[in-house]
Amino acid sequence: IIQTTKDLPEDFPFNLDYNSGNPLGVGYIQQTIGGGRRSSSATSYLAAKYINRSNLDVVINTQATRILKTGTLNGLPVFGAVEVGRANT
Repeated sequence: IIQTTKDLPEDFPFNLDYNSGNPLGVGYIQQTIGGGRRSSSATSYLAAKYINRSNLDVVINTQATRILKTGTLNGLPVFGAVEVGRANT
């Protein structure tokens, strides 16, 4: 199927990111599935085996306002902090 996007790009354009603002085209499905079951934010981050991770903070009633670059690794940016504000709830 992906080869079709190369052979007939006008009819079947390749779309790397369906969230780019242009949802038309052929590409990889963006989904989170583990063990044959669909995963949600709650099952991915709030389940008992994840919530106690030392590198994860779960904060409620907040809104991320910026993702902050904290450095580089092998020439690539590293984003290790998030600026948050109180959500309007």
